[in-house]
Amino acid sequence: MQVHFKNCLKGFLFLLLVLSPWSVVRSPSLRAEIIEQVVAVVNNDVITRYDLDRAMAPLAKQKNAEGLRRQILENLVHQKLLEQEVTKAAIEVTNEDLQRAVAGILHNNGITIDILRSELSSKGITFDAYKDQIKEQIRQAKFIQQNLAPQVQVTAQDVQNFRRRHQLEDAANQKVKLAWIFLPWEEEAGDKAKREQVEEARELAEKLRKGEDAKKIAKKYPRTERTLWTDELTPELSEAASKMAAGEIGDPVTTPQGVYVMELKERYESGAAEGKAGNLSDEEVYQRLFNERLDQEIHNYVLRLRKKAFVEMRTAD
Repeated sequence: MQVHFKNCLKGFLFLLLVLSPWSVVRSPSLRAEIIEQVVAVVNNDVITRYDLDRAMAPLAKQKNAEGLRRQILENLVHQKLLEQEVTKAAIEVTNEDLQRAVAGILHNNGITIDILRSELSSKGITFDAYKDQIKEQIRQAKFIQQNLAPQVQVTAQDVQNFRRRHQLEDAANQKVKLAWIFLPWEEEAGDKAKREQVEEARELAEKLRKGEDAKKIAKKYPRTERTLWTDELTPELSEAASKMAAGEIGDPVTTPQGVYVMELKERYESGAAEGKAGNLSDEEVYQRLFNERLDQEIHNYVLRLRKKAFVEMRTAD
């Protein structure tokens, strides 16, 4: 099985190319305003409140976002420790490396270089500053490839064990065609509002069962139809789908996000023969196992760095 480290790291390196092209560089003016608000010291470097708030931004709408703040700070500390080791390694990034990365970003975001420059400029970020950030990410990927990837081993027996382990799971996993209408909870909805929304979903399900005007319903309630595997569904939806017959419109299904009115259009009795793990080639299984073990190797490496480092955690609030 000829799989090289460079190929196994393809997924890791690919992250550089699918990042939102203007999400990786900080606006200097905003950072300057709060640089003095240090939330952690890591050896000779600091992590500011700006760094933490920026890392928290994608989680802002989650109800438990503030509860994750400490964990996000821990992650930033670990990232800083790794960055420090990468800096000490003095790894070269060539112009070819940079050009390939930028070309990949343009391709995967479907934009031109002019659009990229315009978007960066609108956020007060220079193209040179952006390229410097991309260089740092390439440098980190090279460091991992050179120093940590060689520690990861995956054998042919590991591949076979993976297949056996997933055989039963694939047998239970089914492909289904579903159609659903989703009624999201209103922001900060109370118990009464949620009960009313469930009742609305129940009435909607009854109308659909009676064959009332589907077009009229669709104008008010957007409908989604997809073919997918049951293990891709939330536990609530997967359980509901397992109890439904083809053509049945089920009772409303409540989830943490809202209420679903779901119809099982078709069930494909695929079983293990078409299971997802069964569809993977030996090389794909190898790469999947390699990447999982590489993630663990990186985590263990950073923990070893943490034991030797000076880390002072300040308030994350």
